[in-house]
Amino acid sequence: MARPLFNQIVNAVTNHDAYFHNNIDCTGREGISPLIKCTSAIRQLAYDVNASFLDEYMQISERSSRMALDHFFEAVMDIYGPEYLRKPTIGSGLVVLTLLKGNIYPSGYYLVDGINPKLAPLVKSIPEPADDDHKQILYKQKQKSARKDVERAFGVLKKKWVALSNPTRALKKRIVNMMYTCIILHNMIRKYKKIAISPKWFPEEAHQPKDLLRKEEQVEQVMRWIGSSQVHQNLRHDLIEHLSCNV
Repeated sequence: MARPLFNQIVNAVTNHDAYFHNNIDCTGREGISPLIKCTSAIRQLAYDVNASFLDEYMQISERSSRMALDHFFEAVMDIYGPEYLRKPTIGSGLVVLTLLKGNIYPSGYYLVDGINPKLAPLVKSIPEPADDDHKQILYKQKQKSARKDVERAFGVLKKKWVALSNPTRALKKRIVNMMYTCIILHNMIRKYKKIAISPKWFPEEAHQPKDLLRKEEQVEQVMRWIGSSQVHQNLRHDLIEHLSCNV
């Protein structure tokens, strides 16, 4: 990470969260500086070093390192999340998917391999398409290619932020915060280097609203839809037909 970008983040999180302030204790000594706290947090993410490792190297205790990391997560997500972790806009990112034959699917879908269950939002490949079934062969090629692109993208993220590539026993909230923070930092670095895919941000755009609270009956209906193997088969069939008509 370039020094100007790092300094920008340090200043932003310090102004956002009083935890990063350089306070004076009761003996008149200065506490841990914002620079040390942010450096500790980023080093834990980039190198997956144990918090105790930073005790002597950076003169910060294990407990303080962990606290700095948690506060860093919250500050980065609050400050930069709206821009670097934004949802698709209404115009460019509708999750309602319309395919051939007028079939409408009320959510997006995930590309998966053969070990996953037959659920409605999961689109699996075809293990052994017939030699003369060009539609299935094309679908298998496209599905595998798109899935590999996603895997490579996540591989780049794990290479830059090693903490994401190793097992962890942290609480679910901490794992989620870690993932979001690493994505935000990764996007910030790409924008700083002027290699971002979408460098412009328009806060006034209408974004998709957050998920609304559903009644119990609605939740059950959604769960039945997710568990439908028939919808799973229909979606894959429609995708096969859609690809064959748009070669």
